[in-house]
Parts: sequence; C-alpha cells; structure tokens
Amino acid sequence: MPSIQLGISVYGQSLQHLRACIESCTSQKSEEFKLYITIRIDGSGEEAAVSDVRNYLRELAGQEDCLNLVEGEERLGTFGSYREIFSCSQSDYLCQVDADDALAPAALERSVKLIDAYEAASLMYTDCIDMDVDGCPIRLSGRQSLPYSDQNILVQFMTFHLRVVRREAYSFVGGYDPSLKYVGDYDLSLKLS
Repeated sequence: MPSIQLGISVYGQSLQHLRACIESCTSQKSEEFKLYITIRIDGSGEEAAVSDVRNYLRELAGQEDCLNLVEGEERLGTFGSYREIFSCSQSDYLCQVDADDALAPAALERSVKLIDAYEAASLMYTDCIDMDVDGCPIRLSGRQSLPYSDQNILVQFMTFHLRVVRREAYSFVGGYDPSLKYVGDYDLSLKLS
C-alpha cells in the first residue's frame, strides 16, 4: 500500500482557514493508501491568535492518529518548513498543502491512482479553484489552462496546487530550497521537470 506524507506549514493563517484545511485533509483517509499528516508551526509566538491556533493543533494531534504536530521554535520560512516536514518520514509520495487551502473530496485517492499509472512521472498536479476569503469558490484557476510542457512551465507556473510528488524524485533534485522566500514550490516543479 503506498503512503503519502502530507505537509502543512502554519504561519499567520486564521484559525477558520486552518480548520477548513485540516478537515479537508483528514477526510482524505482511504483504504488505497496510508496517510501521514505533519503540521509544522513555523516559529514561536504568544499573541492571542497564535495561541488559539497552537491550542487547537495540540488538541487535534491528540485526537487524530495520522496527524503529527511539530512546534517549531525557529522561523524557517515556508519552504524551509516544508523541507523539515518532508525529512521526517519515508513515505512514497509527498504533498504540500498550504494552511489556507482545502482539498476536494477524494483528491488524494484520485491523484495516487493517476501517478501510479505513470511510473515515469515525478509529480502530478491538478486543477484548482480560486476561493474568496470565506472559502467560497469563485472560479477555476487559470494557471492550469496552458498545457504542460518543458517550455510552457518556464512561463507559467501551472503545477500550482495540488501536487503529489514521488519521494525518490524529490530527494534526487534536492527538495525545497529554503533560501527561496516566495517561489520554492515553483523552483521544485522546475527541477522535477
């Protein structure tokens, strides 16, 4: 049975968005794969909002057997945080889910079946839906409208969300570059291409 390491880096997201994200992730459990979810709080802080998020995540980690909470004391940045998350398991697949994202029902099951069907693929990606601040769908994102090719990915970051990456390919290209503040996921997609 394949395994998926799903990573969520938390820094400054609202409790409302984080709850929706995590609920969409824990609902992905399936008989088709083993799911591991690692949530990393990226740095410490004691203001009320951070404290509420931290308390919620601590409580949730005690309830969900597939969920591991890492309370990072050091601020590593988004891609430094994901790099640390993905170093803590040996799962077959890796999946970055930002703390304000939400997965469609059965998204991981469908994604694993697809990438399993194409053994040479280092990653697979899906369409995504843009949502408003309340989590209501607005439109299908235009990022994936350009067909994938080695040339097209140089001008359009179409491998945006959701990406499922083979661990061996991730390790081969060196994973996320933690020095990149905003484009670490694009950099990873380019290296995998």
